[in-house]
Amino acid sequence: MAAMRRLLATLVLIASCAKPGGTDASRPPDAATPTQDPVSSSAAPHDDAFSWHSVQIGHTQVHYATLGERREGGPVLIALPPGPQTKEMVVAGLERWATSMADDGWFVVSPVSPHGTFFKESADILPEFLDAAGAAHGFEQEGLFLFGMSNGGLSAFALAIAETQRFRALVTIPGRPTEAGMSKVAALSEIPITMVVGANDDSFWTDGAETAQAALVASGAHVTLQVLPDTGHAAHLNVDWDTLRGFLDPQSEPASSVVPTGDDPT
Repeated sequence: MAAMRRLLATLVLIASCAKPGGTDASRPPDAATPTQDPVSSSAAPHDDAFSWHSVQIGHTQVHYATLGERREGGPVLIALPPGPQTKEMVVAGLERWATSMADDGWFVVSPVSPHGTFFKESADILPEFLDAAGAAHGFEQEGLFLFGMSNGGLSAFALAIAETQRFRALVTIPGRPTEAGMSKVAALSEIPITMVVGANDDSFWTDGAETAQAALVASGAHVTLQVLPDTGHAAHLNVDWDTLRGFLDPQSEPASSVVPTGDDPT
């Protein structure tokens, strides 16, 4: 049953994420008010690894998932989901690594987009969301790790460009700046960046990643582009947790309490 659910989630992810998209929407500019009210289990995908919460930002309620326990000094990862950036996509984007992330001492925060996508209609809500989630869970607003997949990769670049001071590293599988963001990549010169893309993916992602790499290198950024051969849009399926953790933080070590269970925790 679990294997069938993972297969269905992967098929949904591939179908939803092949090309960028979103819907028009807006939000009021009110100040954020953090809360820790859980999302009802009936409204959330069924996955025991995920805890669901919500935060009120102005008149907009933002739902988000967390993985792992918040530990003093432990790494905090902001993960932006693929496709339409719904609750289902939060789970589909992370479940391959969910158990290992939590067991390895990482605290992961992954928001659901309330309006369209996080690189278009909901882009402005992310800074206030990070402030509110940080207040709710007790993490600082600097030294965060940032990860995005597909539309989440576009969102991650947009957020990193706008809020560079918050982040320690950026990883996308796949991801690239938007056309508007391409002229602003000089803001990322201090952040180590890893972009992973499948060689058989759409040119929007492959060519876009190469163009972004060239612009980032020209701006003095430390950037790595990995093109996976014989791989399409679902490049994350070829990246295990040890590899992803190495992209995010090359100096990190597995938590001592983790009992190795193989490369694929799921």
